[in-house]
Amino acid sequence: MTTPTFDRTAWRVPPDRLLAATCVLAFAVAQWQVEWSPVPGVARAIGLLLIVETVLLCLPWGLPRDQRAPAGFVAEAAAGLLVPVGAVVVLVVAGAPQLFAGADLWWYLVGAGFGAVLVVLGGIDLRGLLDGSLAFLRGPTPRPHGVARAVCSLAAPPGEEAVFRGVVLVAAAGSALPLAMIGAVAFIARHRVQPGANGRATSRAFLVEAAAAVGFLVITAWSGSLWPALLGHLLNNLPAFVLQLQRATPERIVA
Repeated sequence: MTTPTFDRTAWRVPPDRLLAATCVLAFAVAQWQVEWSPVPGVARAIGLLLIVETVLLCLPWGLPRDQRAPAGFVAEAAAGLLVPVGAVVVLVVAGAPQLFAGADLWWYLVGAGFGAVLVVLGGIDLRGLLDGSLAFLRGPTPRPHGVARAVCSLAAPPGEEAVFRGVVLVAAAGSALPLAMIGAVAFIARHRVQPGANGRATSRAFLVEAAAAVGFLVITAWSGSLWPALLGHLLNNLPAFVLQLQRATPERIVA
């Protein structure tokens, strides 16, 4: 049985998702209140992207996702990339200075090391990942779904770092820390706006996300660059990228 793209019996957003959406929207409103970018309008454009994406993710997407038609699954995945991809486009077009600030080499080692720590904290079976047994235990997923998940795992970090950590590099001294702290909370909350657990229902998952939000923020602030934290973020997401490609199968999974 195929799951419809939208579950029309679940239009009401439950309290936990509503709280997550509120946290993200608070960060979006902060973009409108504090024009942190030296290029006028950039902060507000990112705030608008956050609002639109949050509304889209609050839609009652049908569960379970692996039984949904590929077009509906990809549409939800694309909605979740609106902020990461859209923000990068906005910042590149505006020539945002935080995109071009580098750091000393040892900061990249710090970023990579912290990414490795996050992988360990996440508890993924790296041996099972390498020999394919972990993908076998998790079970197959339709190829479009697996590829979409894999793409999201590596396409999201650049924009997430620019949006949720980049403000600490360009905002005025009096507003940088408050914006960055709201951004850290919004970063965690944003992963919980969609319906379903999405593999984030455990205390361990929350701990890893909280550690990432704080750790990447500190690395960005102290290094003066987005790139070391981005390297760590990509390394942290790399196992998920590999796992989703391993799970992808050309055969459609049905109940």
